[in-house]
Parts: sequence; C-alpha cells; structure tokens
Amino acid sequence: MKLRLSEKQLQQQISYFAYYQLAGGLITAGITLLALARVEHLSSLLLLAYLAFLCLSGFTTYCGYLCLKPPTKARGLRLSRLSLLAQFLGFAAGGFSFRFFAGPFVALSIDLTKEFLFKADASLGEFSFKISPESDTLLLSINVVAMLLFFRTTFWLNEWRIRYDTSEPAANSV
Repeated sequence: MKLRLSEKQLQQQISYFAYYQLAGGLITAGITLLALARVEHLSSLLLLAYLAFLCLSGFTTYCGYLCLKPPTKARGLRLSRLSLLAQFLGFAAGGFSFRFFAGPFVALSIDLTKEFLFKADASLGEFSFKISPESDTLLLSINVVAMLLFFRTTFWLNEWRIRYDTSEPAANSV
C-alpha cells in the first residue's frame, strides 16, 4: 500500500485531532456540569443521564489523551472512532430524544414532525436527553464533523498500520 502522508504530516494531524478531542470532551463536560447545577429537582433517571453524558465526555477526553502519547496513538485512534460513533446521530422520536456532540459540531437535521423540514445548526458542544410522553417530535440529526472525523481517523489508522504496526488489526475493525 502507498503512504499518502509524510511522517510529520501524520503526527501533526493526529496531534491536532487529539487536542480537538481533549477540548471537546472538557467543554462538553463543563456544559453538562453547568446544566446539572441548574437542576432544581434531580430524579434518579435524570442523574443517570447526566452521569452517562459525563462518562461520554470523559471517554472523549481520554481518547484525545491517548492520541497524544506515542505508544498509545493507534489505540487512541481506534477508541476515538467509538467516541465519534456516539456523536454521529442525534434523534427524537416517541417522546424520547438523545443528542451528544462533544466539541465543535455542525449538525444537519430533518424534522418530520408535521412537515419535511431541513435544519442546520452549529455550536461548541451539546448534550440533550429528554423523556416526554406527550411529545410527538420526529427528528434525525447528523453530526457532519463527527462523520468526517470518523473517516479521517480510519485513514490515519491505515497510514499508521502501514508505517508502524504489523501486529495491529486492520483499521476497518472497530
């Protein structure tokens, strides 16, 4: 297989991605903690949702940390793909909604509640989790940044495997 990046380019791109993961995880954890501080009545289900978002934010931060350290970069990239998959889709249906985007994102959404409506939004990070039986919202959001980064991490893993690892599994396995 042919290498497409120089050694310096590969290392630099992975480092930039690692900082993106670190910042995104920390920003989203901060947003989660601020939202938690504003809650007046904390039910056990709501507490569980906040803990889940904090764990996802922590996992994203951990992946970024692994991508910075030379002996664990390949592992960090593999785990980062799992983190990016958790951020890829957001949805609302049947009174339940979930949306977790760690770090800067651009989301394209299709709202099918009453009519076919396209939406686009961007922010530094977002999490939302709702259970509302009276809601009839039907919405699907795709995080374009997470999707592109997932493909890019797969590319970096292939470059890494060709260059360094003979014992690592192929990048198309998660």
